[in-house]
Amino acid sequence: MRPEEEAFVRRFVVRGTRERWLTQLASPKARSKITSRLYHHATDDFDSKYVRELPHLDAPGLVALLRDRGAGADCFVISNADDDGTQQPLSDAIERHLGWGYGSVLICVPDRLAFVETEVDRFLLDAS
Repeated sequence: MRPEEEAFVRRFVVRGTRERWLTQLASPKARSKITSRLYHHATDDFDSKYVRELPHLDAPGLVALLRDRGAGADCFVISNADDDGTQQPLSDAIERHLGWGYGSVLICVPDRLAFVETEVDRFLLDAS
C-alpha cells in the first residue's frame, strides 16, 4: 500500500471500517474486496463530515474545482478499473473515471482532498 493510500484511509474512512480498508488495500489478493466495494457500497465507509456534494461538472470543470481546492498535477488512483494503484496526471484520471462509474477514488491530497465516484454517487471528500 502506498503512503498516500494510508493517509487517505486514516483521514476519510470511518473508524469501524478503517482497519479492514488498510489490511485489504495492503494485500494484493484482498485489495479487490475494497475496489469492488467502491463500486457498490463505498459511501457507507466514508466519514460523512467530509463528504461534499458536487455540482454537475464536465471533466475540465472538475479538474478546475479540485485544483482550486489544492490538488496538484497528479493523483493516486484506487479503483475497480485496471489502473488501480497508479499515480496519474489529474486531468487524465478525471477523463478516465468521470462518468464511467467504475468505483474509484482519486486521491488529490492524501489527507485533505479526494474525488469519489461509485456506481451511482459522485462526491468530494474534503478535510480542508
